[in-house]
Amino acid sequence: MISSLSRLYQLNQGVSTKVLRNSVNELPFPLHPSYIELLLISNGLYSEDSLALLEIEVLKSRNDDYEVQIYLPNYVMIGDNGGGVALLMKEGDECLYEVDMGVMDEESMHKSADNLHQFLIELKGKTLDFRE
Repeated sequence: MISSLSRLYQLNQGVSTKVLRNSVNELPFPLHPSYIELLLISNGLYSEDSLALLEIEVLKSRNDDYEVQIYLPNYVMIGDNGGGVALLMKEGDECLYEVDMGVMDEESMHKSADNLHQFLIELKGKTLDFRE
């Protein structure tokens, strides 16, 4: 998976298991196992098309800034497309969802991908508004 990711994205050094465990324990929300797996490979990532998946160190502050847990309980914002669209995962659900960062309600949310792998590899990190 790392070779596929490195062809499409700017990767960071993966977070250590110890740091990840400590960070996850301090978060007021759970992270999906697929996102935890990604953080071990690359602590956040970026694309030329402005996709940004968040580093473990900024997950809590970004979710607090956008009041994600207030407006979308059981969801975690894991990144954005650089154009005002948040990328979210729901507890117990491996799908990736998109919502306008100014709205943050479930009625305005759209399913983006069946899972993180599909979004990053098959869909090349393109959000719904940038797909053909």
